[in-house]
Amino acid sequence: MKKIIIILLSIIYFNQIYSQTSNLISKELLKFNNIKSISVLADIGNIEVKKSHKNLIYIENVIYDWIKTENNDGVLKISYKVPNPQSIKNMNTSKHKIIVMVSDNIKENNFHAGTGNLIISDFNCSSLFLSSGTGNININNVNTESLIIEAGTGKVNANNLKVNNNTEIHIGTGDITLNCEVYNKIFLEGGTGNVTMNINGNKNDYSVNGESFVRKIFVNGEITKSEFFEYEFRNGGRIKPNRDMIKQYNNTKNIINIDGSIGNIYINFKK
Repeated sequence: MKKIIIILLSIIYFNQIYSQTSNLISKELLKFNNIKSISVLADIGNIEVKKSHKNLIYIENVIYDWIKTENNDGVLKISYKVPNPQSIKNMNTSKHKIIVMVSDNIKENNFHAGTGNLIISDFNCSSLFLSSGTGNININNVNTESLIIEAGTGKVNANNLKVNNNTEIHIGTGDITLNCEVYNKIFLEGGTGNVTMNINGNKNDYSVNGESFVRKIFVNGEITKSEFFEYEFRNGGRIKPNRDMIKQYNNTKNIINIDGSIGNIYINFKK
């Protein structure tokens, strides 16, 4: 009797696995034109965003019933949500993929990957929001007016990234490395991961300001300290909220503000 039960359970298990894999679909999901905003949210699987000669969304190895699309007055939303945790038990979700192909400049772009990776390349836009849970974020050849990154436990790597106006990075536990051109206001906040910014610019064109006495901040390899912080610390005082630990105002247009937590910050200028 015990053997029969084991056999039946094994059959049920393998039927579930077969059912899951047999329901995986790869196809062109939709084409779009005249879009002013696009948002893609995927609980599982990878999101890839890249330049193309046509505008379309392609899905690869996904469960089609979990895909939802909405297009209201030029605002396109795609979601890939798991109904419940049991739905993906014993499922290899690393092959699930949503591919966004774009030929023209879409004003607002929001991409959130849960457990998968977020990969964006050869992309120009006005506004870009990138968010990850446990996966990595990889950026290559991207030009945008404003950028927000909300990093999770995965790593963030960027090459040939140019942000012409404002950059905002919320640090998670993973390390962040940006090879970039960034201008105007740059804000780094929270997290335990280390951040390395290799900036294609002149050190004299930037000011670095900080509000945390726990993390270490290096500029071109030299640790940056504040006389105000050293005085307060030696005398048993506490740094008051919203009071700068580091002040390097050089009457510059480009200001890097650093706030909170314990990961180290490395800022390297090419000039």
